[in-house]
Amino acid sequence: MAFTICYSFEGSRVVFDHSAESLSDSNAYYLSLLHSGCAFHEALPSGGTFQSIQDYAKRKGITDLRWHKALVVDPYLPKAYEKA
Repeated sequence: MAFTICYSFEGSRVVFDHSAESLSDSNAYYLSLLHSGCAFHEALPSGGTFQSIQDYAKRKGITDLRWHKALVVDPYLPKAYEKA
């Protein structure tokens, strides 16, 4: 399964697909932080609440995050781990 994640960063709208079995709001924020590159300067918060990761992302410049199941799956996107 694939998901499309959209967010605003430094005045631009960014859209990317991510292959996974499932996705949550917290996961989408973590992935957008990694995708934007702004998370590489310091350790990401872990074990916190959704509000803490959302606040951290906003401080780093990630806003207006949205995600949904991908409408079209890129054939070159790595497949999510499939359970046997």
